Amino acid sequence: MTRLITTGFAAIARTLLPGTYALLLIVSLLALPQQVQARESVVSFDTKISIPKGGRLSVRDNITVRAERKQIRRGIYRDFSTVREEADGSLQKISYKFREVTRNGVPEKFRVEYFPGNVRLIIGDENVLLPIGEHVYSIRYRVDRQVQFGADMDFLIWNVAGDFENLPIDSVTASIRVRKRRKLISADFYAGAFGDENSQSNHYLSEDKNIAFYARQDVLPPGEIITVRAEFEKGAVREPDFRQLVLWYLRDHLEIVGSILILLLVSLYYMAVWLRVGRDPPGGVVVPDWTPPDGISPALANYVQNRGFGGNPFRALSSSLVNLAVGGFLTISGFDKTPSITRTAKTQAPQNRMTPATGEAALLSRLEQGETLQFSKAKGKAIKSMVSKFRGAIEREHGQVFFRINRGYCIVGVALSVLGVIALLVLSQGSLVNLIPPLMASIIFLIFVGVFLLRVIRSLQAHRRRWWQLIISLIPLAGILMGAVSVVPLIIDGFQIDNPLVLLVLSAVVAVNALFFKLMQAPTPLGQQVLTKIEGLKTYLQLAEQDRLNLQGAPKMSPQHFETLLPFAIALELEKPWSSAFDRWLESATVAEAASMRSSNWYGHHGRGFNHLGRDLGRLSRTLEQDMRSSIPAPKSSRRSSGGRSSGGFAGGGGGSSGGGGW
Repeated sequence: MTRLITTGFAAIARTLLPGTYALLLIVSLLALPQQVQARESVVSFDTKISIPKGGRLSVRDNITVRAERKQIRRGIYRDFSTVREEADGSLQKISYKFREVTRNGVPEKFRVEYFPGNVRLIIGDENVLLPIGEHVYSIRYRVDRQVQFGADMDFLIWNVAGDFENLPIDSVTASIRVRKRRKLISADFYAGAFGDENSQSNHYLSEDKNIAFYARQDVLPPGEIITVRAEFEKGAVREPDFRQLVLWYLRDHLEIVGSILILLLVSLYYMAVWLRVGRDPPGGVVVPDWTPPDGISPALANYVQNRGFGGNPFRALSSSLVNLAVGGFLTISGFDKTPSITRTAKTQAPQNRMTPATGEAALLSRLEQGETLQFSKAKGKAIKSMVSKFRGAIEREHGQVFFRINRGYCIVGVALSVLGVIALLVLSQGSLVNLIPPLMASIIFLIFVGVFLLRVIRSLQAHRRRWWQLIISLIPLAGILMGAVSVVPLIIDGFQIDNPLVLLVLSAVVAVNALFFKLMQAPTPLGQQVLTKIEGLKTYLQLAEQDRLNLQGAPKMSPQHFETLLPFAIALELEKPWSSAFDRWLESATVAEAASMRSSNWYGHHGRGFNHLGRDLGRLSRTLEQDMRSSIPAPKSSRRSSGGRSSGGFAGGGGGSSGGGGW
């Protein structure tokens, strides 16, 4: 390249005056060294390491760089290993304290970022470009746990100069000092790629043997590292005492210790507040009872039993519709197709009908006299408005009367959990960053499993399934759990999770919050009395015919008795056993007894006969529930356009610098 440029200048000069020829030749020769030097590099790297009695290294790195605004535009960065692996496979965490950073003798802006196993020191201002030319950076910092203690001597393994990305290092100098009157036994320097065992000879000890010097004038190519193993006599560094070892142990195991503390703190908090506000009052003796609790409508019975509607008010709403129909306020038709309800005209309504309860009155207010509402998608908005008004009326009047949700205590528990996890993430200095995605997946999985188990528990409480049906319902959950167990190792490996136990403990924190979110709900003394009465009614609805007749004062089955309790059976999810009992009664009923059922006109069942009438009426509630749910329009979705090892004896095997570069 140099030859071509020189020849070109000479050809041009021959066409000019003889005096100009000499001038151009001199200018071209002067320009060549500037072109050769105009490359980005680390011009020199000098480090001074002092090993005091306490063992915490004091390091000063003086780094001269040539910036051409290619790789080095705003400054440089350096990476330091924060984890060292011991011979037994255990990991020790290393702490860095950056005390001073200057550029050309003036304090320079810097920031520190943490990553799993590394800390990055970023020097420079993102809003300021460096002037082209040479810049001298001076970094002063301290680092602990670098000295390792042997039986006859102690030693230090330190990466003097790490890989500066694609930047070569033109020269490297280093010095290692122990305190006075203490001696270095040896200092071996290794250079090359990670793992190379090429010992360098260009180093020497001072006369009093407390300082080791090293100098390399050859260019250190990108990707290569210089590491020193310095051995010194026992007593040069004080060995850590028991207190220091305990503090280091807690630091090494910060993630698991911290996560366990979070779990204990959150669990103790929830136990304390649960004992205070979450325990159910003592319940009374449950006795089969055929009379509903005084002042409790079917919908309210559902609301109290489930401690709210949750995401499903349709079961309670369908029981209210049937109760209004039985009371003469509505007629229900479209039994086999799309059901519809019609408000009874005043001229057709019975004179001695009941007074509608709060939610039932809200339903009637949505219909004019004689008006019909069909449960179809075309009427979706009207049905949605009816459901909202029904739910709001009951929740406003009975929200805190029969039970307390105690959500405020749960919010405090969730806040404690979140703050604990955030503090753990900060204190771990980036080592738990890889846990965030699998932890979020764990939260979603636990919510799914919790909802599934809650439904199974409710089915158990309602006695709606036999044991073999419950086992079948648990098969999908068992399959999901087995699949999760097989996927967990892949997740741990894919996200490079070094501490899977921490993930397990933090998932337990999530589970504790979910558990007490349910347990914290508690009935009031009045609510507990109502629940006892509801349990008595449930027991009666499930009794066999013979057991029901053996109850003293129990009424005999009749169409009127069946219709009176059918809305409660629907609300308590016991319409199937109650309807089956009525069908068995119909099989042996007299013509006169059946005739009283034929006179009922609220269910639009005329002309179908009476075979399995109870089953059909029980099925009506599920039809109403499903059609109401499916008719409501779905909500619209919005759219928008490496650590060092302690063994040493090779390049890259120590603590300290693990790399660097320009930015």
